[in-house]
Amino acid sequence: MSDFVKVVGYQFERVHTGVISWLLDSSTKTVSINDKYEVLKNLYRAAGKDISFKVTDISVINCFKEYSFGRKLKIDLVIEIELANQEKKYWVIEMKVDSIPNEDQLSQTLSRFSQDHAGVEVNYCLFLLGASQVTTLPENLHGFVALTLDDIFSIFANLSINHYLYKDWINALLEEQKRRDDVIGYLSNAKDIWDKEYFEKLGYRTWFPLTYYIFYHLKNELQFTKYNKWNIYSGANNPVLNWEDGWRSSSIKNVKIEYYWEFNYYDLCLKIYVEDPKALSRDDLAALRGSLYVICEKTSHPGYRTKNTVGEYITIFKWHFDFIKISTKDVAQHVESIITHVHSHL
Repeated sequence: MSDFVKVVGYQFERVHTGVISWLLDSSTKTVSINDKYEVLKNLYRAAGKDISFKVTDISVINCFKEYSFGRKLKIDLVIEIELANQEKKYWVIEMKVDSIPNEDQLSQTLSRFSQDHAGVEVNYCLFLLGASQVTTLPENLHGFVALTLDDIFSIFANLSINHYLYKDWINALLEEQKRRDDVIGYLSNAKDIWDKEYFEKLGYRTWFPLTYYIFYHLKNELQFTKYNKWNIYSGANNPVLNWEDGWRSSSIKNVKIEYYWEFNYYDLCLKIYVEDPKALSRDDLAALRGSLYVICEKTSHPGYRTKNTVGEYITIFKWHFDFIKISTKDVAQHVESIITHVHSHL
């Protein structure tokens, strides 16, 4: 039998909510109540909470996929635990595989669900199952406890369930861990960084999730440099690794600008944000570029000029890195050298 996760697609959140719902819901008789309770105990522990009931206290477990508050707001999974004394406890779970959690969604979910379940124990959890686990989370999670892939695996692994749905899903979690941890090792056998067929055969989702995992390893190396705070997120058209402390305010002809540094895919970019783009002409920006080119072209790692574009967000200069040929450790050292040389002149 084919692995159903590979057939349907690991990246789809419904795959994961479907398995968890099947596993925990009381209607699934092939999973013992002891295994269901083991999962609940592990879930409470992973979220830093104490479980207040025993397996014999459980009357029924109901799982609701895509729990709806109308058209605009849906919760990926709600687990309702009803005890013999008719007391109810809830787990509200939002699933993210490769997308980045949205703070507004978490806030609205908490607000709406808590209003409808006042006085009842409700636990809120954010499951990060894919590249989302390495992206930068919102500062305020609004009561949600974020659990990474490793946390989730520890909650559900080692159960006495002999069913292909469970086995395929657990194996899929293990394979995703391997994709995250081993991505740098896989790079050496690729034709180039855009070898789509090669990476997809290894199970990677191209291109954002793959790049996020590479950024994850680069970020770990950058932590050993002077510039150690970096954020991974989506820049709409590009996966981004941004230097958190690198924003520096300045002005051109009384127009406020901000310099900042980030990787867009595999290019380190010196960029500017222009507060009022209409107030700066192309000639004004060309003059700025000219003064910066003199500095940027004298770095240890060669870079190149960009087109003289205008707008709100503008890339001034790029340094390309071939991650097939150069290690993330060496990239991090070059980044430190480049920023040290250029940033003090901004």
